[in-house]
Amino acid sequence: MYNINNDTVKLESYIDNTKTNYWVQVTDVVDDGGWYAKSDDKTFFSAVCHRDKDYVITNGGPIATFRSDNLIWEFKDLSIREIDPEMRINIIQ
Repeated sequence: MYNINNDTVKLESYIDNTKTNYWVQVTDVVDDGGWYAKSDDKTFFSAVCHRDKDYVITNGGPIATFRSDNLIWEFKDLSIREIDPEMRINIIQ
């Protein structure tokens, strides 16, 4: 995940399914809002996070998570790595 401007975040996932350090991108999603929590307002706002239901998280934090609704995953050697957006732009060009 990385910010691509002040109110938009890009989320990318990669897999090395050959175990050779050859990473292939498997997802590419832009979060610019409009994704709404399915919970009712009382349940959603009970977390007291003081954010709208479609809030785009553009500020960093010390915790990374994976969320996959209604899917079952089997992970082995899972890691999370920082994406440097400046380096990513140089690689693509």
